[in-house]
Amino acid sequence: MRCSRCKSPTAGPATEADGRVMIGVAAHICAASPGGPRFDASQTKEQRRSIENGIWLCTGCAKLIDDDEVRFPVQELLRLKGEAERRARDELALPPERTEKLNWQSLQLSKIATYEAPIRLPTQNDKKGIDTEVFEKFSDQFNQLVSYAFGHACVTTPYDDFVYVLSIERDSRDCEPGYIPFVLSLHCHVTAFIWAFEQLAKVFFEGTASSVPHQLRSLPGDQAVDVHPQFERFVPHRIHRTGATKISIQHLAERPIPLDNGANTSVLLRILAVTLNSNLLIWDNADSSPDWEKVVGMLAKISDANRFKWDDFEIDRNDPEKWNYVGDR
Repeated sequence: MRCSRCKSPTAGPATEADGRVMIGVAAHICAASPGGPRFDASQTKEQRRSIENGIWLCTGCAKLIDDDEVRFPVQELLRLKGEAERRARDELALPPERTEKLNWQSLQLSKIATYEAPIRLPTQNDKKGIDTEVFEKFSDQFNQLVSYAFGHACVTTPYDDFVYVLSIERDSRDCEPGYIPFVLSLHCHVTAFIWAFEQLAKVFFEGTASSVPHQLRSLPGDQAVDVHPQFERFVPHRIHRTGATKISIQHLAERPIPLDNGANTSVLLRILAVTLNSNLLIWDNADSSPDWEKVVGMLAKISDANRFKWDDFEIDRNDPEKWNYVGDR
């Protein structure tokens, strides 16, 4: 019951107890009679009267589209109708508190969130390595998804500067000739970031655009991205704003250093990435951190158990930058 163009409500209660106000109309996409806006002589009478030829609008937008056929051709109205129907379906699928703006604390997990997907990349003509041009295009598109997911996190959570771990590793599964299989994974303690990336990745990897929630289809403002990514095994990346509409993504090649307020979860992800790759932690001035015993104790337990799982870390849902290692319980 919202206008398909301006999204305004089109129905509500009147002053009288049993009254109502309706300012919405089921408008024709192609006119019902010759001479009308967008009349299609090839349509049958039944087609002109069918729901496929109708679009729900407020009275103002209905007048606008009929008076300006050049601006609102058939294909544009079909696009508006399709988007409106997808928005309506998405709103019905979400709990009430998440229909307009996701409540980040209700979405926030008590674990480090993970997105994982199998991908394949084409080889060069010599079949010995990845096609460089295709990989650069993949990298650009991937980082655009990351930046949009970050933009969503910025407008739904208090966090606009944090670390995620990106990993892309060769996979042993069978793959058609001319391609190399990989597994791509993304790990982050800010669940809204991973949630948004997963929804957007459905378009990129699966081509299912209709399944993307409406909250992610119109993020506010243009976002310029300054990207220095690294596609390897367990690479920590810092993502943050460097201006009102500019996002910086940089892989953290230098060794982690303690923060004055301790090792938050962003620092933890950096420590884990270094340790998982080298089996050796180099942490400059570690003893100056109030959390150095906590970190060293965690790594000792992981080493003793001879195993590592992302689920072994408990995240504070009210403040995802706070963590505890619980794998030994």
